[in-house]
Amino acid sequence: MILTVTCNPALDTTYEVDGFIAGGVNRVRRVTVVPGGKGVNVSRILAQMGEPTTATGIADSYFGPHLHSHGVSVDFVEGLDLVRRTVVVHDHAGETTSLWEPGYPAGAGAQAALIDKVTSLLSCADALVVSGSLAPGLGHDLPVRLAHAAHGWGLPALLDVDGRALQHAVAAPAVVLPNEEEFRRLVGSRGVVDIVAAVRALGRSAPMVVTLGRRGMVAVTDEGAWHAEPPEALAGNPTGAGDAATAAIALGLARGMPWPDIVREAVAVSGAAVVAHVAGEYDEATYYRWRREVPVRQITHYEIGEGTC
Repeated sequence: MILTVTCNPALDTTYEVDGFIAGGVNRVRRVTVVPGGKGVNVSRILAQMGEPTTATGIADSYFGPHLHSHGVSVDFVEGLDLVRRTVVVHDHAGETTSLWEPGYPAGAGAQAALIDKVTSLLSCADALVVSGSLAPGLGHDLPVRLAHAAHGWGLPALLDVDGRALQHAVAAPAVVLPNEEEFRRLVGSRGVVDIVAAVRALGRSAPMVVTLGRRGMVAVTDEGAWHAEPPEALAGNPTGAGDAATAAIALGLARGMPWPDIVREAVAVSGAAVVAHVAGEYDEATYYRWRREVPVRQITHYEIGEGTC
């Protein structure tokens, strides 16, 4: 079982329009509302893959049962008055516009209750994923504290966080998964940066995977570094692609797969998630096709910035 933690869940609302006009009237052709948040999306991807997963975190009284109705095992702490809403506007040209609410403050004692909850659930887990933003009032070191709890059980942990939580995560015994923008902020680079060298300079004892959107991802570990890239360009909604990649990486670590196979699977699932249009789902035909076609190469450096790579 893979345990996911979402500390600021959301009701993900997707509007599909023919063409988005900023400052104008946009008629929506279809509306989809699903329980979301990055960790929740990871669990929904795993559930679609047929893998046991439990989603926990901090939510209101409505969110957990609503997610359970979507086929995901849940065990949330009720520590929010309301769950925030996110809005994604996706048009036929392939453009996506996103609006994220910041979230409502966590109640007193919610953080301690969540730590106790996760600690108890880890006894039945094969891996831990802590993913997404933190509700106001939660400590920036919370993901790291949860990662240490998993480490105490001898379990792999993955942290997909940003901002001050990401800064704390650098020293955690966990796989850290920033995207390119988050990675640049972490290492303080605005120009050309060699991902492999920059990760090594952080002095981490655990792997880091930097996701690069249409250019795939780079995994840097003690054993080596690998770049996996999509075999073709896909049109769709990239909102949940990173969460799909996280799900595949967590599953690969839980199964003890080698890193080249892990990143190949991660790129295949993330590409299939783009085609699905709604975060937390993936197109199975694309996934099964891509998992045979994604190229993976071992690298000693990988530069990003100013058009070089």
